[in-house]
Amino acid sequence: LAKLGTHLKKIADIKVSIADDIKSQKDAIKLYSDIGCKDNEDIAVCGRSVLPPETSFWRPVRSAYVSSNFGNRCFYLNGKYTCDFHSGIDMAAGGTVPVYAVGKGVVADTVQWSCGGRIIFINHNINGVSYTSVYMHLRKIYVSKGDVVSKDTQIGLMGGNPATEYWDTCSTGQHLHLTISYGLYKGWSGVINGLINPRNLINFPSIGRSFYDRTSRY
Repeated sequence: LAKLGTHLKKIADIKVSIADDIKSQKDAIKLYSDIGCKDNEDIAVCGRSVLPPETSFWRPVRSAYVSSNFGNRCFYLNGKYTCDFHSGIDMAAGGTVPVYAVGKGVVADTVQWSCGGRIIFINHNINGVSYTSVYMHLRKIYVSKGDVVSKDTQIGLMGGNPATEYWDTCSTGQHLHLTISYGLYKGWSGVINGLINPRNLINFPSIGRSFYDRTSRY
């Protein structure tokens, strides 16, 4: 599994430098130390104890269309045809688009990377199972590490427009990239190793189709 995770990391869409990956893991260690986890404790137990329980996830934006699915894909990026493993599901929309947490949880980290732009990581406890949700290509972030959020909490604004978010080199247009991973946040490597198709937990219409609220089923 570790070897497969390493291979997946090499072909995944979001390219993170070793330095940024190490920093994200150090941030995760500090997060659990700050909430009282001891060196001999499993963060799956001590970390989850501070999470508000939840029963389901909602879509993170009110209205958009699905522009890319989870899994293998090929596309043009900056004029170059490339193939990768897409680590989440993309929702595209124009204008000023509020982004909400998919469920109750605690903000585990906020970062800005050259590939992925401004990013939020949130820990969740859904029906007794731990998850990490990740929101990428944000124009603005409105939460901080340690904040308790709910489905009604606006955590940021959709970004990803190369003309506006010039610091984000891995986006071809305005959209939100949502990743969901099993387990609590343990840095980007941990997210990659626990990837799950967001469709397994959240109802989305098929690729190319739009939705107009956060809960209707398709």
